[in-house]
Amino acid sequence: MNRLLASLLLTPALALASLAQTNPAPWPAEPLTLNHALDLALRQSPAILKGRQDLAESHGLALQLRSAALPRLRGAGNTRVLDEEGIETANFGGGAVQFQQDKSWAATIELAQPIFTAGRMSSSLRAAKLTREAALAQFQALVADALLEIRVAYD
Repeated sequence: MNRLLASLLLTPALALASLAQTNPAPWPAEPLTLNHALDLALRQSPAILKGRQDLAESHGLALQLRSAALPRLRGAGNTRVLDEEGIETANFGGGAVQFQQDKSWAATIELAQPIFTAGRMSSSLRAAKLTREAALAQFQALVADALLEIRVAYD
């Protein structure tokens, strides 16, 4: 009973002590200049960080769209080894005849390039280019808006 009561009393006290030890970021010793404020915004703004992630995502989408025009290479292979006791043999007169090999290999390589796709490849390449350009323009607008807000707030 004493242990339970002690643990119930000590748990909140330890939690409060750990919260008290958390140090906030130090207050700057000198005034924040406009260039330093802009630099902080570029490095730590959640909107700009999300914009960077969106830009990387659109780059991946553009790569995926461009891949429709590339040739496709496919390869496969397998091997099979059989236990010699499982191989059937037949005795005819003077010798044994084996009906199955104990080892076999197979490999295939296929290269495919679409020749006619009714404009799908060219539209896919155009969509990749436009997706990349749109994402870049959107990110540049986001950065410009964030920097404008900092400049207006600073003045």
